[in-house]
Amino acid sequence: MVNPNNDIFIPEPSHIQPGEEHKDEKEVSFVDELGDTWFKEDGKFTLDVAVNLRYGARTISNIIATLPAGSTIKYDAFSRHAGYVWIRQPRESGYGYMAVRDAKTNQPFGKFE
Repeated sequence: MVNPNNDIFIPEPSHIQPGEEHKDEKEVSFVDELGDTWFKEDGKFTLDVAVNLRYGARTISNIIATLPAGSTIKYDAFSRHAGYVWIRQPRESGYGYMAVRDAKTNQPFGKFE
């Protein structure tokens, strides 16, 4: 912008402060050791069908337990990769992972709360 009084350039004010955009992004998402992006979100998911709780967010990861329909799982993050939407369940000794939605059809395997 040109100031009509003395022809000095005055930059327009920005609504984004330096570093602000990156700070928010880091608070909301993270990348795990497998390269998958996760988004922080606290929630609950109630299963409509039986689903495997796994040690990793892959269908080839070892199974911790098969949870029956009607089970409610508290989670702290989600990710969309490998054909599914996954949730991460905090556990005493780390995390458990569960596929809760088909990423192609977007059909959930239960209900988000």
